[in-house]
Amino acid sequence: MIDVHEEDAGLSIPHPPLLLPMDACVLINLYATTRVSDLLQAIGARVVLVEQVAAETLYVLRPVEGALAHSPIDITPEIQSGLIIRTTLVEAELAAFVRYATDLDDGEAATIALAIHRAGRIATDDRAAINYIERNRLALTVVRTSDLVRQWMNTSGVPRVEVASVLAEIRDCGRFMPNESDPNLQWWQSVLQNQL
Repeated sequence: MIDVHEEDAGLSIPHPPLLLPMDACVLINLYATTRVSDLLQAIGARVVLVEQVAAETLYVLRPVEGALAHSPIDITPEIQSGLIIRTTLVEAELAAFVRYATDLDDGEAATIALAIHRAGRIATDDRAAINYIERNRLALTVVRTSDLVRQWMNTSGVPRVEVASVLAEIRDCGRFMPNESDPNLQWWQSVLQNQL
């Protein structure tokens, strides 16, 4: 496991890499696709997972003989390639985690604590987490699954039909569709409708 907390690691990095703490719902959505590595590479930041999220990210659905079956998620290849970093919370983050966990699930609370102290942004689709961030005016930018897929489309030049296929995989295998508060909802629906 790589420790991305520069003070603890004793590193002097003039321009530290951008970090994107990610919660389980977004990670599961990305793993629901057959393009997870491509999507992670397009983020333009190092995805950071706290232990609580790694423990929650268990499986996605995959088509097997005409039906959907549980398939375990293995993040090891993405950790080995440097696309994902696993970390633990340090003292100040642990104190924040305890505060946030009174209102949120552990994965979301830990990811918010990490994001507040190390990144200034968070990848989540969790309504409770987003509402908590907004209600408490936490200084975080929320990045959603739809933002990440749209960024991948815009930076990779992948054909729209492939984007539609990825969105369909997220819908069917990740069991996710953006809700009405997602700023990319119309885009998402438009891409999927053009696939039909």
